Amino acid sequence: MGKREQKSIETTNKILLSAKYTLASKGYSKTTIAAVAEKAGGVSRGLLHYHFKNKEEMLARVLSSNINEISTSLEATASDIDTVEEFIEIFISSIKDLMTEDSACSPSSWKGLRHQGIVSSYVMSCTENTSPFILR
Repeated sequence: MGKREQKSIETTNKILLSAKYTLASKGYSKTTIAAVAEKAGGVSRGLLHYHFKNKEEMLARVLSSNINEISTSLEATASDIDTVEEFIEIFISSIKDLMTEDSACSPSSWKGLRHQGIVSSYVMSCTENTSPFILR
């Protein structure tokens, strides 16, 4: 990977972290591209738009990273899961832990979210990403 690609990945991650905490503190409806760029420090709005088409795409990427965290947690305990009930218990526990440890993952940070399709896509992704644990 070249320097340019590495810098682009670092900038994207910096923006995502900024978006995550701006969304958590202000809620979706009050989060602006300008606020995310300011929180990211040294990132212009133009550069932010280069990495993300709009606020909805940023939210989708933040939610996607949450899915990955839950999936990783489930993978770590997959060998211990014998029943659907155990899977559900661990799945719910993983979500609760994520929401407790990271305020940006709390549903209260989604206040004012008009784009319900994004949240329902998030829930569907959770189901799709965890189905191998149920079907094994």
